[in-house]
Amino acid sequence: MEPVVNAFDMTIYPLMQIIKEEMDSQVTYDELRHYRLFSGLKVLELLGIKDVPVVYERWVRYVNEYETKASIYYNFEDIIRSFDNKVIQTVVSSKNREQYAIDKEYKKIHDCFSEVVLLEDTQKHKSNAQPLLQCTTLLGIDPKKCLYIGDSLSDFESAKNAEMNFAVASWGSLKVVQFKNPTYILKYPKNLLAIIS
Repeated sequence: MEPVVNAFDMTIYPLMQIIKEEMDSQVTYDELRHYRLFSGLKVLELLGIKDVPVVYERWVRYVNEYETKASIYYNFEDIIRSFDNKVIQTVVSSKNREQYAIDKEYKKIHDCFSEVVLLEDTQKHKSNAQPLLQCTTLLGIDPKKCLYIGDSLSDFESAKNAEMNFAVASWGSLKVVQFKNPTYILKYPKNLLAIIS
C-alpha cells in the first residue's frame, strides 16, 4: 500500500496559520484535535473568526498549497470510479462554489457525480437535513434508500435528520466513538465495495 497523507494534518497545520493571522495567537496541534468532528465553516465559527467565508477560502487555498501535498486516500479514486453506471453518486458539501472549484482533490473525481449541492444551494446547512434532501429532490429519489458517507458530526446529524443511512469515513484520525449507531463504519475506502454492489 502506498503511503497516505493524513488529511487531518494537512487541514490542521494550515488552520494553525489561519489562527495566527486572524487572531494573532499560537495554538498547538493537540489544542485543535477536537475540531476534527466539525465542518471547516463550523470550525472557523467556533473559533470566533470574523468574515468566515473569506477566511475559509484562504484556509482551503493553504490546504491545497500545504507542503505535504494532499492526495486522495489510497485507491479512493479507483473505488469511486468502479461505481460508475452502478449507483448514483453525488456531493453534498458545506463548501461554496468557489471553494469547491479550487479544491484540487474534488476536481479529480468531479465527473463521477450526478449532482453537487453546495453552500449556496440551500438556506439551511448541515447538520440540518436540507442539503441532503435538496440533493434527493434533484435526483427524484427516496432519502431512505440513500447512503450518505461523511466524516463529521454535522454529516452524521444531517443524515439522521434526513432519515438516510450513514457510513462513517473513519480513515485518518477520526474517533468513531463520537458517532452513535451509524449504519456502517468504514475503516478504509475499500470497505465501500462490500456495502455497495
